[in-house]
Amino acid sequence: MKLGMEKRIIYLRKKSGKSQSEIAKSIYLSNSHLSNIEAGRYELTTGVIQLLAKRFEVSTDYFKLTPNSPELAKNLEVTFSKILLDDDRDISLSLFENLPDAISFEQELAWKILEVIFYYKQHEFEKAKAIKKNYLSVFLEEIEIEQLPRYLQKYYTLYKFESHYKQSEFSKCYEFLEGLSKLLAHQNHQVKVTLMQTELFISLEQYGKAFVHIGTAIDLLKDTEDYPLLAKSLILKSVINLKLGLYDEVHLIIQELEAFITKHNLTEFRGFIFQHKGFVYEKSHQFYEALSNYEQAYYLAEKAELVIECLISIISCHIKLKNLEKARHYLDATSTMTLSKTNEMILLSLESELFLYQEKIKEHRSSLKKVFKYFKSIQVYEDLAYIYDYLANYYLEKKSYKNAAFYYHKKEMLKVEKEY
Repeated sequence: MKLGMEKRIIYLRKKSGKSQSEIAKSIYLSNSHLSNIEAGRYELTTGVIQLLAKRFEVSTDYFKLTPNSPELAKNLEVTFSKILLDDDRDISLSLFENLPDAISFEQELAWKILEVIFYYKQHEFEKAKAIKKNYLSVFLEEIEIEQLPRYLQKYYTLYKFESHYKQSEFSKCYEFLEGLSKLLAHQNHQVKVTLMQTELFISLEQYGKAFVHIGTAIDLLKDTEDYPLLAKSLILKSVINLKLGLYDEVHLIIQELEAFITKHNLTEFRGFIFQHKGFVYEKSHQFYEALSNYEQAYYLAEKAELVIECLISIISCHIKLKNLEKARHYLDATSTMTLSKTNEMILLSLESELFLYQEKIKEHRSSLKKVFKYFKSIQVYEDLAYIYDYLANYYLEKKSYKNAAFYYHKKEMLKVEKEY
């Protein structure tokens, strides 16, 4: 049996949620016969292929050896570039969901890897987790990555980075970015990896290394016309200065950014600049100024992702300012939006904070229980840290110092958990 055919049966079976014995019975085979097919010991006959195709509602072509398609190869590279450069506004889910049945094992694997990366970037962690469990765990189990084609190594390396980064496992990320950099040919891709390394060092609080990398990225971009990537680089430079408390330098960079965006007519970045200014003011606890900038960003936002991020920030600021009715108004405004599971849980965590300040303790505990369960299941520590922080601050305001200390301690323990 050719590599991948037996694996495709295992994948379809896992995706269906049925056991091996249930599938065997439905296609009139013994469990041992299907087990031998899945193990690659028995050949797939035409009759079994037809039964499997009917059972799983796919074409019989799915179980046949298919060569790589030049057209699909081109689409793969275009999609990879868009995902890497965060230019994924026009990537439709149908691109992944409507793949042809007559597809090579190699290209199907490539598309599935890109699909997981796409879901990570869209904060659709549950969907990414399902593909990892049902598909990648089957197909990547016995493969030596070094033996894959270079383009597939590239996709796999980005997948491994995103997988660790989204789980806040920052110490494991750098080697994958180094490996990815060696596999890339285009300069804008190389620059993007340098920006990703910068973000990684910010997360690791290694600001000296972050400065070196952002300086490298800006130098590489100065003689190009990749203005959007240069604007992103300047925002990151501002973030590093903000982390170091260099507020005068931050405001100078923001002025440079505003002039740069006006000069090059980067209207789509105006929303991001207001969002960044809101973030700067929020970090310095100037919540009215932060709120004003987040609202400007919200009205200018073109990407759905930025709209949601701004709403989350607006709600958070209103809660901090004890504008509880306005916080509830904006929370209700999100009820008709299409949200990722992660954003749903972030909004629920904000609602639990709102319930706490409204002294609706029963509702607070109920929503918080769901939030904790979700973020612990996907190991996203940043959002757990936010929850512990607001709980600690709430009890500090109430002069319940023992409870405040308990939640500050829980927040600190998250840093230890991330190392393991």
